[in-house]
Amino acid sequence: MREYRVLVASQGHAELYALAAAAAPLRQLAALDNPAGRQRSRDLGTGKPGRVMNRTGGVRHALEQAHGLREEADRKFARDVAATLTDVAGDPRRVGLVLVAAPRLLALYRQLLPRAVAGQVVATVPANLAKAPTEVLRRRVRTALRGAGLGLAAGR
Repeated sequence: MREYRVLVASQGHAELYALAAAAAPLRQLAALDNPAGRQRSRDLGTGKPGRVMNRTGGVRHALEQAHGLREEADRKFARDVAATLTDVAGDPRRVGLVLVAAPRLLALYRQLLPRAVAGQVVATVPANLAKAPTEVLRRRVRTALRGAGLGLAAGR
Protein backbone atom coordinates (compact mmCIF):
# COMPACT_ATOMS: atom_id res chain seq x y z
CA MET A 1 0.00 0.00 0.00
CA ARG A 2 1.26 3.46 -0.87
CA GLU A 3 0.73 6.39 1.46
CA TYR A 4 0.97 10.03 0.48
CA ARG A 5 2.26 13.10 2.28
CA VAL A 6 0.45 16.27 1.28
CA LEU A 7 2.10 19.66 1.76
CA VAL A 8 -0.34 22.57 1.68
CA ALA A 9 1.55 25.85 1.78
CA SER A 10 1.07 29.57 1.46
CA GLN A 11 3.47 32.40 2.25
CA GLY A 12 2.27 32.59 5.84
CA HIS A 13 1.44 29.02 6.77
CA ALA A 14 2.21 25.42 5.81
CA GLU A 15 0.62 22.16 6.89
CA LEU A 16 1.74 18.62 6.21
CA TYR A 17 -0.85 15.85 6.05
CA ALA A 18 -0.82 12.08 5.59
CA LEU A 19 -3.35 10.45 3.26
CA ALA A 20 -3.56 6.67 3.42
CA ALA A 21 -6.69 5.91 1.34
CA ALA A 22 -9.28 7.67 -0.76
CA ALA A 23 -11.95 7.40 1.91
CA ALA A 24 -9.57 8.23 4.73
CA PRO A 25 -9.44 11.75 6.14
CA LEU A 26 -6.34 13.86 5.91
CA ARG A 27 -4.30 13.40 9.08
CA GLN A 28 -2.20 16.40 10.09
CA LEU A 29 1.46 15.64 10.79
CA ALA A 30 2.96 19.11 11.16
CA ALA A 31 2.05 22.79 10.98
CA LEU A 32 4.46 25.67 10.46
CA ASP A 33 3.69 29.35 10.75
CA ASN A 34 5.52 32.26 9.14
CA PRO A 35 4.61 35.52 10.90
CA ALA A 36 6.80 37.46 8.45
CA GLY A 37 4.63 36.20 5.58
CA ARG A 38 1.76 38.40 6.72
CA GLN A 39 3.83 41.56 7.18
CA ARG A 40 4.68 44.26 4.69
CA SER A 41 8.25 44.64 3.52
CA ARG A 42 8.70 47.93 5.31
CA ASP A 43 7.68 46.29 8.59
CA LEU A 44 10.42 43.65 8.25
CA GLY A 45 13.30 46.10 8.22
CA THR A 46 14.15 49.74 8.44
CA GLY A 47 16.33 52.18 6.65
CA LYS A 48 16.94 52.87 3.01
CA PRO A 49 19.76 51.23 1.09
CA GLY A 50 23.09 53.02 1.20
CA ARG A 51 24.31 55.29 -1.57
CA VAL A 52 27.67 55.84 -3.19
CA MET A 53 28.93 58.82 -5.13
CA ASN A 54 30.63 58.36 -8.46
CA ARG A 55 33.81 60.49 -8.30
CA THR A 56 34.03 61.38 -11.95
CA GLY A 57 30.44 62.06 -12.89
CA GLY A 58 28.99 63.23 -9.60
CA VAL A 59 26.20 60.66 -9.91
CA ARG A 60 24.83 58.85 -6.87
CA HIS A 61 23.93 55.16 -7.01
CA ALA A 62 21.78 53.25 -4.56
CA LEU A 63 23.18 50.03 -3.15
CA GLU A 64 20.10 47.83 -3.20
CA GLN A 65 19.87 44.23 -2.14
CA ALA A 66 19.40 41.56 -4.80
CA HIS A 67 16.23 40.44 -2.99
CA GLY A 68 13.95 42.41 -0.74
CA LEU A 69 13.34 41.63 2.90
CA ARG A 70 9.96 40.03 2.13
CA GLU A 71 11.45 37.67 -0.47
CA GLU A 72 14.19 36.67 1.96
CA ALA A 73 11.63 35.98 4.71
CA ASP A 74 9.58 33.83 2.28
CA ARG A 75 12.69 31.96 1.17
CA LYS A 76 13.76 31.27 4.78
CA PHE A 77 10.30 29.95 5.59
CA ALA A 78 10.36 27.74 2.48
CA ARG A 79 13.76 26.33 3.59
CA ASP A 80 12.25 25.51 7.01
CA VAL A 81 9.28 23.80 5.37
CA ALA A 82 11.58 21.84 3.04
CA ALA A 83 13.62 20.68 6.05
CA THR A 84 10.48 19.54 7.86
CA LEU A 85 9.27 17.77 4.73
CA THR A 86 12.63 16.01 4.46
CA ASP A 87 12.36 14.85 8.08
CA VAL A 88 8.88 13.34 7.70
CA ALA A 89 9.05 12.22 4.06
CA GLY A 90 9.50 8.56 4.94
CA ASP A 91 10.48 5.60 2.79
CA PRO A 92 10.63 6.64 -0.90
CA ARG A 93 9.30 3.22 -2.00
CA ARG A 94 6.14 3.58 0.09
CA VAL A 95 5.53 7.33 0.32
CA GLY A 96 4.69 9.78 -2.42
CA LEU A 97 4.57 13.55 -1.98
CA VAL A 98 1.87 15.90 -3.22
CA LEU A 99 2.66 19.63 -3.20
CA VAL A 100 -0.22 22.11 -2.99
CA ALA A 101 0.75 25.78 -3.27
CA ALA A 102 0.59 28.81 -5.53
CA PRO A 103 2.69 28.32 -8.70
CA ARG A 104 5.49 30.64 -7.51
CA LEU A 105 5.81 28.73 -4.24
CA LEU A 106 5.72 25.37 -6.03
CA ALA A 107 8.76 26.42 -8.04
CA LEU A 108 10.54 27.55 -4.89
CA TYR A 109 9.84 24.26 -3.08
CA ARG A 110 10.99 22.21 -6.06
CA GLN A 111 14.22 24.24 -6.04
CA LEU A 112 14.83 23.85 -2.29
CA LEU A 113 13.93 20.19 -1.78
CA PRO A 114 16.86 17.75 -1.68
CA ARG A 115 17.11 15.54 -4.77
CA ALA A 116 15.95 12.40 -2.95
CA VAL A 117 12.84 14.12 -1.60
CA ALA A 118 12.09 15.91 -4.88
CA GLY A 119 12.07 12.48 -6.55
CA GLN A 120 9.16 11.50 -4.31
CA VAL A 121 6.90 14.27 -5.66
CA VAL A 122 4.17 12.46 -7.60
CA ALA A 123 1.66 15.28 -8.13
CA THR A 124 1.25 19.02 -7.70
CA VAL A 125 -1.79 21.24 -7.29
CA PRO A 126 -0.93 24.80 -8.40
CA ALA A 127 -3.46 26.60 -6.21
CA ASN A 128 -3.43 28.36 -2.87
CA LEU A 129 -5.68 26.07 -0.82
CA ALA A 130 -4.21 26.90 2.59
CA LYS A 131 -7.56 28.15 3.90
CA ALA A 132 -9.73 25.62 2.07
CA PRO A 133 -11.77 23.09 4.06
CA THR A 134 -10.09 19.69 4.34
CA GLU A 135 -12.79 18.00 2.26
CA VAL A 136 -12.13 20.36 -0.67
CA LEU A 137 -8.41 19.81 -0.23
CA ARG A 138 -8.84 16.02 -0.19
CA ARG A 139 -10.90 16.10 -3.39
CA ARG A 140 -8.33 18.25 -5.19
CA VAL A 141 -5.49 15.95 -4.08
CA ARG A 142 -7.40 12.86 -5.24
CA THR A 143 -8.03 14.52 -8.62
CA ALA A 144 -4.33 15.36 -8.97
CA LEU A 145 -3.33 11.80 -8.09
CA ARG A 146 -5.81 10.39 -10.60
CA GLY A 147 -4.43 12.78 -13.21
CA ALA A 148 -0.94 11.44 -12.52
CA GLY A 149 -2.22 7.85 -12.86
CA LEU A 150 -1.87 7.17 -9.15
CA GLY A 151 -5.45 6.93 -7.93
CA LEU A 152 -6.00 5.73 -4.41
CA ALA A 153 -7.99 2.54 -3.97
CA ALA A 154 -11.38 3.29 -2.43
CA GLY A 155 -11.29 0.34 -0.06
CA ARG A 156 -7.81 0.90 1.36
